[in-house]
Parts: sequence; structure tokens; C-alpha cells
Amino acid sequence: MNPEQLSNYILAGVGVLLQLAFMYVPRFKDWYANHPNKGLVALGFNVAFAGVYFALACVPVLASLLGIALTCDLAGGWTLLQAIFILATSQQLAYLFTKNLKK
Repeated sequence: MNPEQLSNYILAGVGVLLQLAFMYVPRFKDWYANHPNKGLVALGFNVAFAGVYFALACVPVLASLLGIALTCDLAGGWTLLQAIFILATSQQLAYLFTKNLKK
């Protein structure tokens, strides 16, 4: 598995977990429900998590300990932008698949 695929899988999983937390974890659910623009809040969390992931990739000791294979350069940044798109898409798909379960 190459670094791009690994980053995509990790961040897609995070997108699903974030959306499930927004829908089912009581404190997050109440906090998230009070925001008028939920999409921007969710996207903000996605970008913040991706930024932390990229920052961890830029620290060689942490990257090797955590198994992060993303490079800390322009190519790694481009890969991360692609992964943010996948992260946001997976989060929205989780929302669409679970929104009827809330009723």
C-alpha cells in the first residue's frame, strides 16, 4: 500500500467516525445541533484533523512511530488535499446513510 492510499483510508475512516460522533455522542450531538451551518463546522474539523496528520508526518520520529508514510513536502501536501476531499466525502456519505436511523 502506498502512502496516498494509506492516508486516504485513514482519513476516510476519521470522516466516518467524526460524523457518527456528531450524530450519536451526546455532548457532540447537542453542540453540533446548535450550529446553523453544520457543513462548515464538519469541514473545519476535517481540515484541522488533516493538518494535524500532516504535522505529524513532518516530525520524523512521530511519523515512524505512528507509521505515517506521507511526505512533508509539496507532493505530500497535494496528497493531503486529495485525502481531505475523500474525508469530507466519506463524512457526508456516513451522514446520508445514517440520517434516517435518527428518526
